[in-house]
Amino acid sequence: MTTTPSCRVQDVAAALGITVGAVSKLVDRLEAADLCVRRAHPDDRRSSLLDATDAGREAAAAADVAVRDELARRLDSLSVRDLDRVATLLGSIRATVG
Repeated sequence: MTTTPSCRVQDVAAALGITVGAVSKLVDRLEAADLCVRRAHPDDRRSSLLDATDAGREAAAAADVAVRDELARRLDSLSVRDLDRVATLLGSIRATVG
């Protein structure tokens, strides 16, 4: 099983473009479901690091498979022109999210 790097709530908020408060509430729910844990940040007492639990990594892997399967099912019926448009859109999203 691959390991995932630790991150801060602020990092997740920045990556998703949502507020720290929203991410904090989400992390509370993930932590209650034993999908992630908070631990003290070694260099910043005001911050904590988030780590996925084994159950969290398994849930993420299952979700990844489900999303890929659904995308494959939906994209299978698209024309080459439609796929080019999807590729362009995904490129724009990737550039925006960075």
